[in-house]
Amino acid sequence: VTNTMESIQGLSSWCIENKKQHKVIVQFWLKWLRRSGIPHRLNLFYLANDVIQNCKRKNAVVYRDSFAEVLPEASTLVRDPAIQKSVERIFTIWEERNVYPAELITVLRTCL
Repeated sequence: VTNTMESIQGLSSWCIENKKQHKVIVQFWLKWLRRSGIPHRLNLFYLANDVIQNCKRKNAVVYRDSFAEVLPEASTLVRDPAIQKSVERIFTIWEERNVYPAELITVLRTCL
């Protein structure tokens, strides 16, 4: 995935279309997050954000729970100052839109 809207939305759509495999897809997302360099980790967070925010209206809300399970670990992998503010912005959007409970957002910020 590259840092373009087209790339992120294309892969996000594919993920949502394949929602039956949500657990496997989220585990591979985490695996690639662990293996990637810092700039690519931000792209992967943008991908997760797109899936998480669009899954409800596309009847694939299972992704929210699957990502919630791995986001605390994932947040520890994006502590780099070069991307930290961008990831924090994603958490703020989730908080403002009530995507995740405030308790989870607090945990994610603590891990960041």
